[in-house]
Amino acid sequence: MHTWGYGIDGQLGHGDKNSLNRPKKVKFDGKVKKIGCGGGHTGLLSTEGDLFLMGRGRNGQLGRGNHVQSVAAYLAEPTIVDYFKENNLQVDDFSLGCNHSLAVCSPRNKK
Repeated sequence: MHTWGYGIDGQLGHGDKNSLNRPKKVKFDGKVKKIGCGGGHTGLLSTEGDLFLMGRGRNGQLGRGNHVQSVAAYLAEPTIVDYFKENNLQVDDFSLGCNHSLAVCSPRNKK
């Protein structure tokens, strides 16, 4: 996956808040099933059913309410939304709005 454009909130996923005028590969070890873009955040759904978000999170849209972060929180690299694994759920689909996120989940298969 490659990203470019406005990056002031870290939504490009390159570990910084820089904007880019050329595509740059995002460091991500997993296989991506789906991508999505919100107003200031970006999402990746892995083939294993894990959701990774990056970018602006000051309205809670990154799903990290269980982590202490400032009101101006942002994540500049793809970061797993650990809520789903902690609750034995896999993400089947997701969508990102301007300042909110939505995930459709099912029980994670036990292997």
